[in-house]
Order: sequence, then C-alpha cells, then structure tokens
Amino acid sequence: MTHTVAVTGSAAALRGVSFGALLARVACWTETAKQRRALARLSPDQLRDIGLERGVASFEAERPFWEPTSTGR
Repeated sequence: MTHTVAVTGSAAALRGVSFGALLARVACWTETAKQRRALARLSPDQLRDIGLERGVASFEAERPFWEPTSTGR
C-alpha cells in the first residue's frame, strides 16, 4: 500500500526538522487521538470520578488530534 501526502508550501518549511522529531510528533498525535477516543467513551459516573462534566469532556474529545489539550499539554 502506498500513501501519498500533499504538501503545501515549500520544502524549506521542513528544513531543520529531524526524523526523530517527526516521529516523536506523530507518536504524540497518536497518543492524543487515543486518549480523546477513550474520553469520549467514559460513562457519566466515570466522568464524575475524574471531575469532568460531559460538555467539557465532549469538547475535548471532539478536538482534532493535532491540537494540544486544553490543559496546555
């Protein structure tokens, strides 16, 4: 299977970005997506246990994986 990525802008935007840094970013995005999916599945009792209201949890769960969490993580 071949994946292609459309890149806008110039290749200069990627200069200075190491492969390791890119892998770390992808790993962070993957973890964020996983956590947001888990947050969306929590029951009202579980949300209450962690001190979140459904609206706050839904807002965070629906954000794109590339946006940092509301807590600034």
